[in-house]
Amino acid sequence: TWGGGWLSKLGFHDFAGSNCIHMVGGICALIGAAMVGPRIGKFTKDKAGKITKVNAFPGHNLPIGCLGVFILWLGWYGFNGA
Repeated sequence: TWGGGWLSKLGFHDFAGSNCIHMVGGICALIGAAMVGPRIGKFTKDKAGKITKVNAFPGHNLPIGCLGVFILWLGWYGFNGA
């Protein structure tokens, strides 16, 4: 990304380091999701261990969802204003 590495030789240009920030976050999230695995109760398995049904988890807590939206709004404001 910086200093004429192999990506710059391919014509890649990273604007303000945004690629590094988002790639690190995405790779960490992917590794974390692989380590934790699916939620308990997401899949129904038979006696042989084969998945027979995928169970849905509907959203059920509107105040916590709204709180998450407000936290995102404040986080974006602070990140973009810095």
